[in-house]
Amino acid sequence: MDKWTETGNGHKIKLIAEGQIAVVSPIDTSSVVPLFCPCCERSMKTSDDGLTYRKVRVCHKCDERWTNKPGVSWPQGPDKTTEEWEQYLELRSLLEKPSLNFK
Repeated sequence: MDKWTETGNGHKIKLIAEGQIAVVSPIDTSSVVPLFCPCCERSMKTSDDGLTYRKVRVCHKCDERWTNKPGVSWPQGPDKTTEEWEQYLELRSLLEKPSLNFK
C-alpha cells in the first residue's frame, strides 16, 4: 500500500517499509498540536499548551506573555530582535531547568 487509505473513522493509513510499519494520521489535521511552539520553538509539554495552541496557535507561556500585550500583533507575534524577547527566552530556559541537582 503506497498511498493513503481512509479507515472510515476520521483517520487515514499508509503502510511503509514493505508493510512492516503502519502510519496512521487524522484526515483533519487542524486539531493536531505540533511538537514545538511556532513562536518560541520550545517543546509543547503540557495539556495547557495543547489547549492554548488550539485557541491561539502558540504555547501557554507565549500566550500568557505575548498574545494580549499591547503593540504585539498576531499572527506575526513579538519582535524577536528585541532585548525583551531575549530576556523572555532566557527566563524560559531557567524555568525549564530541573530544580534537583544529583551528584
